[in-house]
Amino acid sequence: MAESFFSSVWYRIVELRPRLAPRVEVSRHRFRGRGWYVVHDPATGRVHRFTPAAWLMIGRMTGRVSIDALWREAVETLGEDAPSQDDVVRLLAQLHGAELIRLDIAPETAGLLERLENQTRSERRQRLMNPLSIRIPIWNPDRFLTRTAWVGRAAFSRVGAVVWALVVLAGAVTAGMNWPELTGGLLDRVMTAQNLLVLWLAYPFVKALHELGHGWAAKRYGTELRDMGIMFLMFFPVPYVDASSAAALPDKRQRALVAAAGIVVELFLAALAVMAWAVLEPGLARSVAFNVALIGGVSTVLVNGNPLLRFDGYYVLSDLAESPNLAQRATRLWGRLAERYLFGAPPEPLPGEDGRERALLLIYAPLAFVYRLLLSLSIALIVASKAFGLGILLAIWSLFLSLVMPLFRILKTVLSDGRLSKVRRRAVSVTAGGVAAALALVLAVPLPMSTLAEGVVWLPERSELRAGTDGFVEALVAAPGAEVTAGAPLIRLTEPVIATRIDLAQARVDQAQAQYRAMLGNDRLRAAVLREQVAEAGAQLARQRDERARLDLVAPVAGRFVVPRAADLPGRFVRRGELLGHVIEPALRRVRIAVPQERVDLVRGDTRGVRVLLIADSGESLPAHLVREVPAAANRLPNRAFTSFGGGAILADPNDPEGMSALESQFLFDVELDRDLPAGAFGSHARVRLSHGWRPLGWQLYRKARVVILRRLDV
Repeated sequence: MAESFFSSVWYRIVELRPRLAPRVEVSRHRFRGRGWYVVHDPATGRVHRFTPAAWLMIGRMTGRVSIDALWREAVETLGEDAPSQDDVVRLLAQLHGAELIRLDIAPETAGLLERLENQTRSERRQRLMNPLSIRIPIWNPDRFLTRTAWVGRAAFSRVGAVVWALVVLAGAVTAGMNWPELTGGLLDRVMTAQNLLVLWLAYPFVKALHELGHGWAAKRYGTELRDMGIMFLMFFPVPYVDASSAAALPDKRQRALVAAAGIVVELFLAALAVMAWAVLEPGLARSVAFNVALIGGVSTVLVNGNPLLRFDGYYVLSDLAESPNLAQRATRLWGRLAERYLFGAPPEPLPGEDGRERALLLIYAPLAFVYRLLLSLSIALIVASKAFGLGILLAIWSLFLSLVMPLFRILKTVLSDGRLSKVRRRAVSVTAGGVAAALALVLAVPLPMSTLAEGVVWLPERSELRAGTDGFVEALVAAPGAEVTAGAPLIRLTEPVIATRIDLAQARVDQAQAQYRAMLGNDRLRAAVLREQVAEAGAQLARQRDERARLDLVAPVAGRFVVPRAADLPGRFVRRGELLGHVIEPALRRVRIAVPQERVDLVRGDTRGVRVLLIADSGESLPAHLVREVPAAANRLPNRAFTSFGGGAILADPNDPEGMSALESQFLFDVELDRDLPAGAFGSHARVRLSHGWRPLGWQLYRKARVVILRRLDV
């Protein structure tokens, strides 16, 4: 046997004769094709899973056989697969800490097991550090659940499933039909004092039914639940029921259904509430229905039903994937990989029964970390928009729990974990180097920074045909779509009284000139005044003649004459400056882009390069340069192609049926390509990248966080 097969503390426990607690219940489960033994402690409600090798020893703990004898029997039976003495010591510590065995032990041995068993203490520390885990047990609901077990039998039957599916489908259809009204100004409506009071009253009611759903589902399969009370969720008291005893159920589908029962109840309530909201008149009842739908829908999607948080969805995924303790094992897998490949520690068995489960563990840990961090910060920002101090405290607390505490645990492992004793120097060096490299990447190493804007191939202003004066469209001189030369007549307007105004202006000029000539030889002072009147009358005549000249619209440039809805134009009254059509030149260069308010200062003051990618083109990136800015910000965009309704990335306002309005204000800029585009590119969708040079990642993250905070706080 290898030296690592033995333990230096074995002599302290060699004569111990452990005895399995008589109250425990044992069942055999199969996970990923392998048999496991699940031990349920009814007194505490906790469930423990053991391998067949471990159960070979646990099952013979009757108080009459010593640990040494149990281990030697396991070695003879299992051979090379037998546990080492250190494995047995850790198993004994786990059983002792979970109060699953009885031992008559000396004080020094008790101290050894106390030091080795850290699960209970770590859970207590986690509860103190995380306000989501503070629980206060109040009531034993088993008697009530037994009396009302018929609810679970009816709800979690095939008929109940069909009814549930029909109601939820009807609720989803109702929500979709009323989506703009249901979600418009959601945050402002939710955060009013009156709505918060209704929400505060409705939330415990919905969550109480949620928890009773777990209880009825567990009772449906014969499981007892003995703990119900209050849990503080973001300092807000909500009911909870401890359904962990359902983990002893042998069928994974039954375990998953018990875990999903709360989600089932909330979705059912949300569907009923949405349908009630749609038919009720504005008032208290409609407000209650809205908040019940909000609680049932949002909490299911973001929290309860999301497997990346350790709530109902997490346990559903763990049961269906046959991967108990998914989060802990995923974290442990990443730790073991780091120890093996970064620190050079001796190989140890990796968590996960096979390649598919290890892939799940590898993916789960980073996704859960990122989601928890983003959700916590989003909640903090929402709270800060209404209560700044509390929101900042929540943000600091979230960052501390998500970043500082994991880093502290990593450092503690590197500095004191016994598994790294032989590679301690390398572990410390690699960790220090990794931290230094991360800090350098964040604070010192410059990375490219750019703004990606939505764009549309645009026409220069010289291509526009605008009415030069008020009038009626008499006729289109040129056919729409025809190729025209610069100066060619295109559209003729008519103004019925323009000739009369010109005649009157001419008469005033003639009269002023006659008076001026009459006074020229008699009264020079009076003649000087009349000369000014002659000039004024002449200017008025020139303006009237200019008005008549502007009735004829000519091609400003050579190109193709384009008029939208040309058949409706003759006979229509148009105002001065109204856009009537375009003359599209054979080659185009202008692209109009929309920039969000948070990036406009960078585009204005620090644009160092522009590249244009035409969506319909072959994918070639074309060089360009910034030309000008359209002066003011606006939500109304000049083309539907900018918004999500027309294929763009800018979120469109759902209240605008034309899809031309953005949810947030946009600033418009014109960029000009360094080469010509064909005339057919007019109106094409484009993506424009505006480069702002290089900045450290930390600076970019700080700027982004600052923008988000200021936006949420409406500063």
